[in-house]
Amino acid sequence: MNGLSLFDGSNGGKASNYMLGATSLTRNGLITPRLLTANVTVGKVYEQTTSLAGPDVTEANIVASKQAGVSLTVAFQAASAGTGRR
Repeated sequence: MNGLSLFDGSNGGKASNYMLGATSLTRNGLITPRLLTANVTVGKVYEQTTSLAGPDVTEANIVASKQAGVSLTVAFQAASAGTGRR
């Protein structure tokens, strides 16, 4: 990092009364990955299989103008109709 400088404070402190020992820093920083959330809608009309083609996945919390995707493969445990199927 470089470009470290002093400036006058809002309460009357003068930068000219102080001195920095260095105007750059050599340190390791950490950039934490952004948490991506994915909302998944799963459902289908009975058709004798456990597969689900194209579940609806919506990603959120992505930086504007950037793209990321979530890949998802879904299969139900049973092919019969009903609620609470996994």
